[in-house]
Amino acid sequence: MIGALAGTALTLLRFSSTSQIAAIPQQSYASDMQLQAKRSAVDFVSDGDASKPSWRHAKSVEFDNDASGKSHYPEISTRVASVWTETHIYIFFWCRYDALNVYRGEDAAVERWQLWDRDVAEVFLNPQPERVSHYYEFEVAPNNQWIDLEIDKTKEPFNDASWNSG
Repeated sequence: MIGALAGTALTLLRFSSTSQIAAIPQQSYASDMQLQAKRSAVDFVSDGDASKPSWRHAKSVEFDNDASGKSHYPEISTRVASVWTETHIYIFFWCRYDALNVYRGEDAAVERWQLWDRDVAEVFLNPQPERVSHYYEFEVAPNNQWIDLEIDKTKEPFNDASWNSG
């Protein structure tokens, strides 16, 4: 069975210019997988409808590995696509699953702490690639529960829920 999570809109983080990025020495990330987000001229309602014009030319990547990248699980693979505007980044997930493990009976409009303990799709955005230990994380569950975090692994605690993705 394939479940599609609604597309998600995040406020766009300001990234370094291309020339600055090219000068950054190679960092050690767990994966070298990349997704190129296509530009959209207009913002749109993020409602899980992948047939919208803004998604037509979006490239996607598919993965089926665990966090280590060593074990593969094709039966629960995930495909993700992204587009961006001047103010937002939009992410669309297509997720396979056998059974869902979600928090039930809660208000999806309220940020859900420890959402990562259930089934979620996660986005990790790093506007400063030279700072591997500092990035922004957004999680969304199939029932639209969500949490956004600023992560700085050089601090304690390292996860700051006061950051707001918009």
